[in-house]
Amino acid sequence: VFGNVNMTNHQYTPEYLIEQCSAADVTQHIKVSNPVGKKSTDGWGGLDDYVLHDELLNEEREEDGDRSLTLEQFILLSEELDNIYLHDYSLPDHCEQILYEETLYGAHQKYRIPSIVASYDLFQRVTQSGYSSSWPSLFFGKKGSNSKLHVDSGATGFFMYLVSGRKRWVVTSPSERPFLYESILKQGVAADVLGIDKHEDVNEFLSERFPLLHRAENIYEVIQEPGQLIY
Repeated sequence: VFGNVNMTNHQYTPEYLIEQCSAADVTQHIKVSNPVGKKSTDGWGGLDDYVLHDELLNEEREEDGDRSLTLEQFILLSEELDNIYLHDYSLPDHCEQILYEETLYGAHQKYRIPSIVASYDLFQRVTQSGYSSSWPSLFFGKKGSNSKLHVDSGATGFFMYLVSGRKRWVVTSPSERPFLYESILKQGVAADVLGIDKHEDVNEFLSERFPLLHRAENIYEVIQEPGQLIY
């Protein structure tokens, strides 16, 4: 965990995101974040796809069957709904202007990747990979939003920079995988380790459904603060 990291020229507040990328279509990246410890889903990382509720459709949308959402609409909707979560939304693909600005001398980059991360970014050396140009991506969620324990897509390394709020990380040693009810196909685990020792009723639920879970010993927690980067 690295502290006092300054990666961007601007603070990515909701207002700034709307100013830069208001019309960007985020529909396919809006997820439902399930309560800690209670529910297992088939979605990657324990996340379900979000579908705009019928009561939120106006007459025009009802006629067209339009359930798409822009970034601005998502941000406004998230003020009303606690469990929706914008997940891994590629900024180079959908909102390049927030990363670069045009000058007389060409595009100027408005963000910085710390050298400790950039030096190990092997995707930049694999030119045919779509991953080489799809990051950085945006995650946006309210207090309580979460994803379940999972292996990162492609079993890759990762970094995350926190702009605001606090983020709790739970990391396990690979040696604990036999106790976590891992699903290879989903690149995740069925048991929600975020709920361990948080509430008595959650512990009881986890113990009954996943009796091997409490054999896992090498589980580590980190609280990430704004301005910190975890790698």
